[in-house]
Amino acid sequence: MKTTWSEVIVGLLCTTVPGGVLAQIPSVPPVPCGNACVRTEALKPRFFPDLQSGRVLAKYGPLAVPSMNQNHGMRSYQFEIPAPCEDCTITHAVADVEFANGAYANANTSMWLHHLVVANSNRTSVTCDSLPELPFASGNERTPVSISVGGTKRAGYPIKKGEKFFLIAELMNEARSAKEVLVNIDWEFVKSPPADFKAVTPVWLDVDGSCLPHGGEVPIPANASVFNLAMNPPWKANFSAEVLWVIPHLHDGGESLKVVKNNVVTCDSLPGYGETPGFRTPEVEHGHHDGMAKRHEEMQHISSMTVCDKIQRIEAGDTWGVKADYNLTKHAPQGEGDHLAPVMGIAILFVVKD
Repeated sequence: MKTTWSEVIVGLLCTTVPGGVLAQIPSVPPVPCGNACVRTEALKPRFFPDLQSGRVLAKYGPLAVPSMNQNHGMRSYQFEIPAPCEDCTITHAVADVEFANGAYANANTSMWLHHLVVANSNRTSVTCDSLPELPFASGNERTPVSISVGGTKRAGYPIKKGEKFFLIAELMNEARSAKEVLVNIDWEFVKSPPADFKAVTPVWLDVDGSCLPHGGEVPIPANASVFNLAMNPPWKANFSAEVLWVIPHLHDGGESLKVVKNNVVTCDSLPGYGETPGFRTPEVEHGHHDGMAKRHEEMQHISSMTVCDKIQRIEAGDTWGVKADYNLTKHAPQGEGDHLAPVMGIAILFVVKD
């Protein structure tokens, strides 16, 4: 049985958060990887050099990913990671994956960074009090989390000394042999930021609902090729804030991800497909159901999502949600063995509270 994101996240926190719903969900056995398998490399910062900013490339692994013949090549990994810095503020981060020998890993080389999320177990999500705060996430499109909007906003995600972080990654290997990979995150930060540097809070909006009862993955409606999914009920804000940056995420087959404020679209993110060779596969060796048999033509996968950095403010009492539009006749969906994989519709808003 596949373990959902929420089960993985909550399972990790059962030993760190007392009682409540967290303790009722069983944990997932962690892979044999912890702080000892994290290597860091100092890089030249791109933003806020006047504040003696820092930048590190953290490589987590190696992680053994089974062949496509075992659980369709899917495996989840979860382990505690050291904070990229202490008493600092994260201004930019981007995820990637590479083979253990340093070679490029993406859909065209049979390796997917299916999902990745970093959880801060010392804080609680503002949209669901039974989940931790999730300050960073990525899909295979690997959208940068530019919290400071490319260094134009003096803002970032603050990390306090002693806070505990977990990395949860789901990788997919479409090769017929097992592979070893490294999951990488390029972190940029400012140490001891000045007083005018604003603290950012992540707001997670999901078509699966605020508390991710299905781990964020929603089954494709029966016999549907064109459909949309909406967050129901939406999240009702209990604070006011400026929205700096929005990170959207869809699965293959998606046409748009809309962020909705009080039933009005305030951000419409569109995916790009196959924009570089890494996101194009020349052949798919496994078939799908519903007449979608083995495909031998080139398939294009989501390679980018447009981001929104100028949308309406959050005001206390507002309702916020997301809507995901899918068209499987226009863009081929992902498969898991002989069936179609579930889909997602997520937006993370990085906001500065008033």
